[in-house]
Amino acid sequence: MKYFYFPALKTRSSELKAFSKLENKNGILPILALTKSRISKNNPIGSIDKKMNELKEDFKNIHFILDVSTEESLINSEIGDLLVSDDGFKNWVEFIKKYKRDFKNLIPCIHFSPDSSVDVKKQILNLDEFEILALRLPGDEDLNEYLNIIDNREKIILILDCLDKYNELNLSNDINNFKGLIYLASNFPKTLAENEGVIELKEQEYYLKNLSSKYCYGDYGCAYPVRYDMIARSWIPRIDIPVINNDEAVVYYKKNRTDENTSTEEAYIKIAQKLWENEIIRRLNIVDNWGYKFFMDAAKYGTIFGKSPSFWISVRMNIYMSLTLNKMKNLVGAKSLEI
Repeated sequence: MKYFYFPALKTRSSELKAFSKLENKNGILPILALTKSRISKNNPIGSIDKKMNELKEDFKNIHFILDVSTEESLINSEIGDLLVSDDGFKNWVEFIKKYKRDFKNLIPCIHFSPDSSVDVKKQILNLDEFEILALRLPGDEDLNEYLNIIDNREKIILILDCLDKYNELNLSNDINNFKGLIYLASNFPKTLAENEGVIELKEQEYYLKNLSSKYCYGDYGCAYPVRYDMIARSWIPRIDIPVINNDEAVVYYKKNRTDENTSTEEAYIKIAQKLWENEIIRRLNIVDNWGYKFFMDAAKYGTIFGKSPSFWISVRMNIYMSLTLNKMKNLVGAKSLEI
């Protein structure tokens, strides 16, 4: 199968829901960063085995790349153990092999430490039973010293991750002979100070102008690359609607505060109705899209099915990934990866 779009997602409920509700997943290869599961009385450490079991419904039969998160708020001691380089990243190798039977198309990321080249090489050797591996490295750095230790590049997908520095990909690196090359970045802002406006997403434009002949396109699914949790008292209801076409990628957004006269539900309805006045949003006409459907229910019928920020994050990301996949599939000359 050919893959055209490579979104980097954390295994949080909002991002997983956005992916799982896509009406068409053909041509999309997600890059998952494993996070701990939801902590509860019966799950006090946020077991990663529980999280892997949660993934089975949507990822059991599709190709996906599995990495791990390194963000402190998203990991636990189990994930920390997977990052230990001893004996060729033994813990990671054993973990991946344990789940190979459950996820037949799993593509493991190579854990990399420039100070442990012997362990990196041993890890790759011990993952030899996997037909394809992935390697994720910072895209803005000079990596040639690191890349020189990688043998058998023909089975490795190289992911160069620029995070929020979308236009700082270091083009001097030796990237020859890898199975595939993925550019990964996000221009989505960390915070939005204004009550309404338009976010210009520059990563697609940069990719199309500079990288499409060599690199496959990846981003963070219309999310800031690093988790950012709003303080509860400062949360304001907000809806974001992405609009993607050949010329631009933008997000229209609006907020509405709650008060003694405006409930959370009413705030969301007001936001949706105001956004629906935008002719560009109305012209999207993607009625088979899960996220857009919930937005239209609010805008046209005053019906709200989710009042939490995470729900509307799922709506935004679902619309964005659907539109971006269609765009990348239909672009003449854009790089794809066949697996």
